[in-house]
Amino acid sequence: MNIGFITAQPSVMHDLFRDIQERFQSLPVRLIRDHNWHDQDLARVIRSNKPDFFAEFPEDSILHLCGGGMDLVEERRPGSFINRISGQTPRIVHFGGGAWKHFPAIAPAYRVAAQDIFDDINQRSLPANQVSISNAIYSFKERQLQANGWYVSESPEITIALAGNTLGVLGTATCDLPRPDVKKRFPGTLEHSGGWEFNLVLPRIPENEDITVSLGSGPIDFRLMACFTV
Repeated sequence: MNIGFITAQPSVMHDLFRDIQERFQSLPVRLIRDHNWHDQDLARVIRSNKPDFFAEFPEDSILHLCGGGMDLVEERRPGSFINRISGQTPRIVHFGGGAWKHFPAIAPAYRVAAQDIFDDINQRSLPANQVSISNAIYSFKERQLQANGWYVSESPEITIALAGNTLGVLGTATCDLPRPDVKKRFPGTLEHSGGWEFNLVLPRIPENEDITVSLGSGPIDFRLMACFTV
């Protein structure tokens, strides 16, 4: 466990940092002056004294970018990271030591005032994942289907697939396209939004074919859908 990342119920977190604050009052000055002790060191002392107070995350669930982690991380697409050695996608990426500055996709989140984040969470409930169709055109002459739309997701890792009720899966859309109108509509800091686009030459589509657009977020689970008829 690295105390650089820690999560807990608010009451538990309050007790931990109250304990750290109290210990600071009696901490020998030389530890701060000569050995650079700070809150993380005191948290490690508490962890040693109260092992049952902490729980480790499963292996590979956290990728720390301090202490050599920058050599392990790979950003496959904006906001989507993997461990290039294990090939695993960590549940949590800890951008320790200012490592966030190297990633434009997530850097703005680190420049947001803490109070703005708390206000955002407390005053506005998060919307459910959404996928919407803006336009859908099928050219019978060229046998070409063109469709586009937008989405809002709690996860940056999404897949949008299109399928016909008789033709089956037609393919996946290109995602992460700029949609400033959607970002303006959902201005919170906790959602991931963007546009999607699908352009593919298909066999002749049966009359009145229903085309379903499905959003898979995080671990692929296509439960969110929108539909149009050709």
